[in-house]
Amino acid sequence: FRHDLGWKRQAVEECAKQVVGLLDTMAASAQSRVFCLDWEADSGAGLSTALRTIAFYAAERGYPTLLARPLGQAPDFEVLRTFLLQMEKGLTTRGLQHLPALVLLDAAESDHDPRNLIKDLPRRLRSESRRVLLIRGTHDRRAFSTPPELMANYKPVRLSRALTGDELTSLVDDWARPVYGRLFPEGLESKLEIIQGWREGDGSRVPLLVA
Repeated sequence: FRHDLGWKRQAVEECAKQVVGLLDTMAASAQSRVFCLDWEADSGAGLSTALRTIAFYAAERGYPTLLARPLGQAPDFEVLRTFLLQMEKGLTTRGLQHLPALVLLDAAESDHDPRNLIKDLPRRLRSESRRVLLIRGTHDRRAFSTPPELMANYKPVRLSRALTGDELTSLVDDWARPVYGRLFPEGLESKLEIIQGWREGDGSRVPLLVA
């Protein structure tokens, strides 16, 4: 992520830009506000990777960012509260107290929430008068009940395991064009034929794929 080596999925790139736009709007306001964005995705559709991409995208543009994946244990609000308090103190000493924090919860596989922290987090952050944009990754946003006034003015496209034709073409290009350069064909069918041929070769021209 730091070296920008990952495949740039269009839906994720668009969401990252929209998220930074929301953060810019919040930073320009004198009022401390909490907004929440719930991002749905199929299981195995790359939600965790998408959230990491957005976290790096926002952090590189100067916004304090926290990415958490609460697996196997109940989330603790006091830990988050302490983090936000310390972060705000640090920003204030630098004259950056107007910057909102971005908090991303990869909560799609988190079933252990006995105190409903993940569900009620937007309300609790509002009661603390925080300046936070909260993104919750989920397989079903109906599991959350967010007050309309706390919902961000943006609804990202649901991530699907099935790639569109444009996404597949983009992914194949990302894998193979650095190896084949200008010799790599433009048509998707021709590209897929080359990839199929990798199985029959010696592997010397197969690009590295980190997934």
